[in-house]
Amino acid sequence: LKKTRETFVFAGIHLKAGGDARSMQTRWGQYRKLENLVQEIGTGRMILLGDFNTTGYNIRNEDYTRFSQFLDASG
Repeated sequence: LKKTRETFVFAGIHLKAGGDARSMQTRWGQYRKLENLVQEIGTGRMILLGDFNTTGYNIRNEDYTRFSQFLDASG
């Protein structure tokens, strides 16, 4: 921000699509990598934009649970 001289990192992402077990496993690995990146950059300093492909969100399956855990871990 110009006024406060704070800096932010923006990342455009497109995680693995698909609701099958293999696709979800790949996506969960991507969550871990993003968690590490957010922790490295600093919570509140990184803004992630894009398609998380949370195919289990509406039915609240394990994919939804993992996505929620990712959000909690990333602040």
